[in-house]
Amino acid sequence: MTRPIDVAERYTQWSQAYEAVRRDITPDDMRTALTELKTLAGIEDLQAYMSLARNVMANDRTSAVVAAMLTATGIKPVQVGEVDEVG
Repeated sequence: MTRPIDVAERYTQWSQAYEAVRRDITPDDMRTALTELKTLAGIEDLQAYMSLARNVMANDRTSAVVAAMLTATGIKPVQVGEVDEVG
């Protein structure tokens, strides 16, 4: 029998899963490039910048949904690169 999980614990699980998925879906280099481009005057008018921004935001939304699905099903987040032993 499982014990009930309170909101704070569920949020912590979701947050861990979100960070793991987010880092895997959107590389840090992409976020760095977006931040650096934002400092350029008139950059919002460039199609490439807007496409990159939309891509990062869409990836973040996807990460949030995947994290919610993982925590709702009870799957625990693991460290990236951790190997699960199959017996």
